[in-house]
Amino acid sequence: MGKCSICGKNIGFFKTLVNVIRSSNIKDDDNFSFSVMCDSCIKKYKKETKKEREARQEEEKKIEEAKKVLKQKYGLYLQKFADTRVYLLYVNFFPNGKHIPKNRLIGGHLQITNEGYNLIVNEVSKDVSNAGNIIDEFLGEIVVNFEKEKIAEREKKYALKEKAEREYYGTIKTKRQTLDLDTKDAIFSRFNYKCAICNATQGLHIHHKDENSSNNQMDNLLVLCGVCHKKIHMNVR
Repeated sequence: MGKCSICGKNIGFFKTLVNVIRSSNIKDDDNFSFSVMCDSCIKKYKKETKKEREARQEEEKKIEEAKKVLKQKYGLYLQKFADTRVYLLYVNFFPNGKHIPKNRLIGGHLQITNEGYNLIVNEVSKDVSNAGNIIDEFLGEIVVNFEKEKIAEREKKYALKEKAEREYYGTIKTKRQTLDLDTKDAIFSRFNYKCAICNATQGLHIHHKDENSSNNQMDNLLVLCGVCHKKIHMNVR
C-alpha cells in the first residue's frame, strides 16, 4: 500500500509499483518528477506546463505558510472528536471573539468547519501579515450569524405566544409595535444600508436609542450591524 505524493490518495501495492514507473516519466527541462502518483494526478501533470506547475507550487507554498502561521501564532489547529474532525480557534485573541456566546465555545475555543478553515487559509495566504484582521473579520461574521439565530428564535417564541393567546383568549393580549417592511426599508435607506458605526453592510439591525421598542420615531432609530448592536447593549466601546 502506498500514497500519492500529490493528493495523498491510497494506492494498492501493485498499482504503486506500476505508477512509480509511469510517474517517473513525467519530466520537464529541470527533470521534475514524483516518486509515485495516482492515475488522476498522472493525467493532470502530463497536461501541466512548466509555467503552470511553478505557479501551482508557489500557491501551495503560500498555503502551507498560512497554515503554519495560523497554527503557531493564532492557535488554529485540527482536533479529532470521535469520528469528527474540526478546527479549534482560541477566540480571546480577537476583539470579535469576545462577543461569541460562551455556550458556543469549548474551553475558550470555537469549532470551525473544514469549509471555514479553508476560507481563512486562502485569505491569509494572500497576505500573511494581515492574518489577525482576517480572522477577526471572520469571527465578526460568525457573531452576526449568531445574532440572527437569536432574533429568529425570539421571533419564533413570540409567534408561539401569540398563537397560544389567540387560542385561549380569542385575541392577542400582548401586542408588539413592529415596523412594517416599507418602514424598515426607509430606515435602512436613510443610513445608506450601512452600520452607523463601522459601515458594515451585512447583518443590519434597527436599534432604538432609548431602548424603548415601542418608540419608532425616526430620530430614535439607528441602523447597526449585529456586532455593534451587541456592543451597545453590553455597554462596550
